[in-house]
Amino acid sequence: MHKFFLAFYGTLFLFAAALPTASLATAETLQLKLSDHLGRYTKFKREKPPQQKNQVRKTQPFFNEPKNPYDNSDFYKTLASERLANAPKYRIKNGVQKPIDKAAKATLPEQTPKIQTKPLPAVVKSEQEEGKSEKNNIEVQPNTNGNFYKALVSIRFLLMVAGVVLLFYILFVKPKKTGSNSAKVKSVKNDVEALEAVKKGIDYHQSGKFNDAIFWYKKSLKLNPENAAALNNLGATLQYKGKLDDAVANFQKAITINPELAQAHSNLGNVLSEQGRVDEAVASYKKAIEIIPDFAEAYSNLSNLLKEQGELDAAIINAHKAIDIKPDYTQAHINLGNAIAEQGHHNEAVSSYQKAISFSPDNTLAHYNLGNSLKALGDIDGAVASFHKVIAIDPDFAEAHDQLKDIIREQSMPDATAIDSPNLKI
Repeated sequence: MHKFFLAFYGTLFLFAAALPTASLATAETLQLKLSDHLGRYTKFKREKPPQQKNQVRKTQPFFNEPKNPYDNSDFYKTLASERLANAPKYRIKNGVQKPIDKAAKATLPEQTPKIQTKPLPAVVKSEQEEGKSEKNNIEVQPNTNGNFYKALVSIRFLLMVAGVVLLFYILFVKPKKTGSNSAKVKSVKNDVEALEAVKKGIDYHQSGKFNDAIFWYKKSLKLNPENAAALNNLGATLQYKGKLDDAVANFQKAITINPELAQAHSNLGNVLSEQGRVDEAVASYKKAIEIIPDFAEAYSNLSNLLKEQGELDAAIINAHKAIDIKPDYTQAHINLGNAIAEQGHHNEAVSSYQKAISFSPDNTLAHYNLGNSLKALGDIDGAVASFHKVIAIDPDFAEAHDQLKDIIREQSMPDATAIDSPNLKI
């Protein structure tokens, strides 16, 4: 559509460029034709005698002006003879006095000479009356010396150049597609589709369909390769699949695109911790906390890593920070109980595990750790009940089966009393 408007304006400019000069030339031609006709009429009026039929020209006589001495009338002949008689007899010529021949002067010519009249002034033409003027065909050149005409010529030239440039642009120049509105609309559409793909990937990830989740995350990245959230989620799914190196690569790409993405820093710390790169993992957790000071998950993960490194006091402090930020955070209560249990305070650890179970009754890890603390406190029945609960929730939880076997051996229980659950394998 924009090409149509450009073509329209280009044609309009070219038409306007030709219009001023033609109009000026036409106006000046008419003006000079009128001037030429007026000049010729004035000249004709001057040359033609003003007398008309049956009309006598009335003139005012000049008494002081002498009449023509060569008139043929008798009166003037007599007057001329008297003047010659009274004229001086001598004249001085070249310093010599010579007599005047009265007879020669008295002789008058037979014919009266024509009176010389002053020539009529020539008709002065104006500067605009340049060119050839014929009887019925007058060729007049326009005046090119006026400022107004020069301004019109300049405007005509500019309009002509603008029109040529616009037409050249339409015919030969291809606009860039990156700056067009269609490209912007397409980019927005891709962003929306990429976001929808990420949401589908999250749904599949939460339902345990990791392959489907990976498919949708990759589809989102095809639509928008700079989607840091899709890279972060893809890395988390690859971590669950056991592809730790690929997970680290995706987390690092997400951080490169968006250095302020705290979730990517925290997830990178989880993978690095699993790979045994403790120092790098600690740095990642601290970076996530620096970006988001109220990041409860980062505090909890840092607490668990510090506990494994033997820094129990620091682990307990970070676990408490996570609980202060998010009191119903089950994993933070479990990590706190683990750190306290490592210090030998099993009563406090039991309290932390029970709080975790109150928030997540089906959390097998909380039940299992509670059984270990009860066993350490000598509460064998409570420990057995906790391990049975773990097996009821997850029959494949091998550590719970192993703990029950150890209890049976240590207490020398008969098999019948130990088998309280059909799922218990001895």
